[in-house]
Amino acid sequence: MSIISKPCRVERLPCHCERSEAISFRVLAIFFCAFLFSSCSDFDGPWSFYPEDSVAYKGIYTHGYVVAGQKPHICFSKLYNLDESASENFAFYDSAAVTVSGKFSNGDTLVELSSISNKPNCFTTNAEALGVVGESYTMNAAFKWDSAGEKVKSQYSGVAKIPTKLSAKSITPPGKKVVSDQKPILNTHEYLDFDYQEYPYDAYTYNIGMDYDTTVQGMLLTLAYNADSDSNGESMNTTMFHMLESFLDEDSSGYYGFTMLDATEKTRLFGFESRLKIGDFYNLDTMFITGMQLPIGKSTIKIYAVDQAYADYQNYLLESFEDPRVKSRTNIENGNGVFAGMLVDSVLMNIHSDDYITYSYARVYGCDNHKDADGDEDPWNTKYCRLFQETYCSDSSTVVKPIPTCYPVAVKLAMLHDSSSWSVYLPDTLSKVSAKQEAYADGLKRYCVSSNFKSTSIADCGQIYEECQVALDSNSCKDYIWKWCSDRDWDLSAYPQCGTALVSEFYSKQLNSSVLQRVVDLWCKENENDPQCKRE
Repeated sequence: MSIISKPCRVERLPCHCERSEAISFRVLAIFFCAFLFSSCSDFDGPWSFYPEDSVAYKGIYTHGYVVAGQKPHICFSKLYNLDESASENFAFYDSAAVTVSGKFSNGDTLVELSSISNKPNCFTTNAEALGVVGESYTMNAAFKWDSAGEKVKSQYSGVAKIPTKLSAKSITPPGKKVVSDQKPILNTHEYLDFDYQEYPYDAYTYNIGMDYDTTVQGMLLTLAYNADSDSNGESMNTTMFHMLESFLDEDSSGYYGFTMLDATEKTRLFGFESRLKIGDFYNLDTMFITGMQLPIGKSTIKIYAVDQAYADYQNYLLESFEDPRVKSRTNIENGNGVFAGMLVDSVLMNIHSDDYITYSYARVYGCDNHKDADGDEDPWNTKYCRLFQETYCSDSSTVVKPIPTCYPVAVKLAMLHDSSSWSVYLPDTLSKVSAKQEAYADGLKRYCVSSNFKSTSIADCGQIYEECQVALDSNSCKDYIWKWCSDRDWDLSAYPQCGTALVSEFYSKQLNSSVLQRVVDLWCKENENDPQCKRE
C-alpha cells in the first residue's frame, strides 16, 4: 500500500509512517531555521544596508511656498563646491524668470515674481496676489547661471496645493495634574490671558484642539514673540533650570546665562508633525506645547497646515541628508527642494508673571559675556551685538550710557554731529588718558567707515581711508570694514564703501567663487577709479 494513502493511527505507527514523520520533522526544522535566519537578517544594521551608486544632485535647490492670504515666496540656492567661497548675499545667476500660476485673491491667474531687495535669490510679487484656500499653484523658474565653471540654462517647476480646512478651535491650559484638569478655552483670535505655571508645572502642556480635513498632511508649529519689549521675557523657575542649576551660576538678577527662546530673535520653530493614525486617533487632532517653551508676555502660536509636498520634504528629503537609506522625494521637476501650499491659523497668548528676566536684559548679558571659538572673552563681537550696540548705548541722539562698552559710540556720535569736541558725550568721570585715546581711535574708525570716510572739523578720515580702501595688503582696518560690510549683508547700493571692500577681500583672500568674480568685475567696470580695481 502506498504511504501516501496509508493512514497513520495514534495507537500503532507502521514503520513507513515513522519514517515519513521523521522526514517531515527534518523538513520543518530546516524551514524554521531558514525562516529564523531570514527574519534576523531583516533587522536594521550594517549587515543589511549596501550603499547604492547614486549621482549627487548639483543643481539649484528650491524652497518656496504659497500660504493662503499671503503672497508667494520662493528662494533658490546653488550647491557650493568644497573649495568655493560662500556668496549668498549676491545673485548666483546671470538672469532669472520666476512665475506662479493659479487662482489668486485679486483675480490674477499668473504672477511674475521679482527678486527681493538685498535678497536677490528670493522672489515675491509686488501685486496684491494672495493665495486662496484650496487652490493649486504651479511654479515655473528658469535660470542662466554658472554650474561648476560651465554656463548653463536650467528650468524647474513644481505644484503646490493649499489645504482646504484648518482651525485652532480651542486651547486647554496646564493644570496641577499631568492630565490637565482645566477646561478647553475657545480660541477667539484675541489675546487669551494665562498665569504662568512655575516649576514643576511648567513641564505640563497647553493642548491646542485642531479641526482639519484630509487635505492636511502635516502641521508646522511656530511661535512669534516680541523680544524687544520689556514686557516679554522668561521665568528662571523652570524645570530646565532646576535640572541645570548645579552646573550654572546665576548673577545678581537670578539670570543663569541663557533663555529657552533666543533673545536676539523674534520667531521660533517648534517642529513638524506628519499626519499619522494612532489607534482611533490622529496625532494632528491636538498640538502640544509645554509651558516652559512660551515666553512671559504676549506671543502668537502659529500652526501651518501643509500639503503632501511639504510632508515629503520633511520626511524624505531632509531625512535623506542624515540617513542614506532614506530615499529623497521632491515635487520639483528637474530639481530638488520643495514648493508647498499652506494654510495657517493662530492662537494669541498673554502669559502673566511677576518674576522673570526680560529678553532685553538677556541680550545685553549675552553680548557682554560673549566668548570666541577658543573660549576667550570677546564681548560684543557677534553680528547681532555689533548692530545692536549703538541702539543699546544711545536711546537718543545725544544721551549715551556712561559705561566702557559705549565710549566708542559716544565718540562716533560726536563726530557724526560735528560737535565742538569728540569727547563731548564721554562721561566726566573718564579721566584716564589711555582710555580716552582708545575710545577716540575706535570711535574714529567707526565714524569714518559708516560715513564713507567723510572728514569733519573733529574727524580726519584720511589715514583710515588709506588703510581701509587704498592699501592692497590685509590689515586691521580691512578686517574691520570686511566685518562691517558683512554685518550689513554686503549691500553695495546702500554702502558704496563696501564695493571697494569686496574687491579688496576677494583679491586679498584669493576667494574662489564665480559669483563673486562676476560681482567684482561688474563693480570695477562701473567704478574704474576704485583704488582696489587698479591691480596688475
